[in-house]
Amino acid sequence: MTEEFRHDRDAGRFEVWVAGEFAGEATYLLRGNVAVFDHTWVEPQRRHTGLASRLVQFGFDEVRREGEWLIRPQCPYVVDWAARHQEYGDLVA
Repeated sequence: MTEEFRHDRDAGRFEVWVAGEFAGEATYLLRGNVAVFDHTWVEPQRRHTGLASRLVQFGFDEVRREGEWLIRPQCPYVVDWAARHQEYGDLVA
């Protein structure tokens, strides 16, 4: 199935759509130049498939690409993800 990742700046979230249907989000609150990743959610039937990891990676990649912010992981999933992906350590505030 086709996965599409989007950044909705107005809503403060990164989204994943699968086969054209909303499948999950990683939300953040912007505090100055720090995006506090506060919540990650994926549809129950899509859990344990790596989708949440790909979604969070997309968010980190977008933050890196845009070069405007650092990230403060607050959501337990993002805290664990960041600890396992030290290659993104330069983005963590």
